[in-house]
Amino acid sequence: MAGSGRHRADETLIASLATGASIKEAAAQADVGERTAFRRLNDPTFRQQLSEAKRRMLEAASAKLASSAGAACEELDRLLKKAKSESVRLAAARVILEQVLRMRDLVDINERLEALEREVKSV
Repeated sequence: MAGSGRHRADETLIASLATGASIKEAAAQADVGERTAFRRLNDPTFRQQLSEAKRRMLEAASAKLASSAGAACEELDRLLKKAKSESVRLAAARVILEQVLRMRDLVDINERLEALEREVKSV
């Protein structure tokens, strides 16, 4: 039974920490002491589980953002072409250009990283 309670406490502790709670807050939510929370954070397995929980949360958030990206682009395009306010059109143009440049940089970095990974694998 003690193992089951610890498992639930660890799950709550991980969920709280992964969503940005402080150690003090997470410990209170998991109904464990702060020292226990710090001790758990020193456990490599626990830290790996926390990292995995954070990764899953970021993937879910990224998927949600990606599903809205098309509509956001269409809205920016609409504002750029049809907004009556010059400042709104300028803001839309600025956002579009900034994002295109950022995307170009990310593609370039990704291509360079893939080339380095291929080179390392061939050695």
